[in-house]
Amino acid sequence: MPRVSGPTISRWRLGEELRNLRQEAGLTFAVVAEDLGCSESKIRKIESGDVGVGKAEFERLLELYKVEPDDDLRHALADLQKLGK
Repeated sequence: MPRVSGPTISRWRLGEELRNLRQEAGLTFAVVAEDLGCSESKIRKIESGDVGVGKAEFERLLELYKVEPDDDLRHALADLQKLGK
């Protein structure tokens, strides 16, 4: 069976990780959306993998979720963000 990969898979994996980070941070869709200046729907779509997330928004989400710049998780998520465009 061929290995499944591509931008959609990367977006799904990234979205799942971002959802977990948001929940661990105790933040609601509304709080995150207000901080980014977008709709709650957009945050939901990012977390479900329906849409990719731009670099600036991605960096802001990681700051908001308190992911340290030197954290291995941050580097892994950055790779997924690039692949999921």
